[in-house]
Amino acid sequence: MAAATSAIDRLIDASEGQPRTTMLLAQQSHAELIDLSETRLDDAIVIRGIERAMRADRLRQVQVLEQINQLGRYGHRVAQRVARGESPWQGIPPEQARRVLGALERAGIVMQGAERGSWAVIDPLFRRYLATPPHDRPRVP
Repeated sequence: MAAATSAIDRLIDASEGQPRTTMLLAQQSHAELIDLSETRLDDAIVIRGIERAMRADRLRQVQVLEQINQLGRYGHRVAQRVARGESPWQGIPPEQARRVLGALERAGIVMQGAERGSWAVIDPLFRRYLATPPHDRPRVP
């Protein structure tokens, strides 16, 4: 198997260096390569591999989302805002936002960013899942 440098770069960029995500993207890109009877990994196959990885990780994503929904009234809204790079504070009582962010952080779902008040969803695939409106998420066959 040969690989275009840009394809490897795309895979690493998409995984953001997270070991689990990197391996899942590589595995699913390889599966796509085999399914297409191709011998060269290129950008298009990596993109399809990312889509496959999202589908393969769906159960995990749904389980984490259920965990978030158990955090109360603001859990989903705060997590979704963080995933979209938006302020988690707007329109939510500050003490509630702090409570939800603390619970999300303790659960290993989010982490504080470099700037004061900034937050990020740790898992890049879950971030993508959470930031995507439900009707736009890939369907699981």
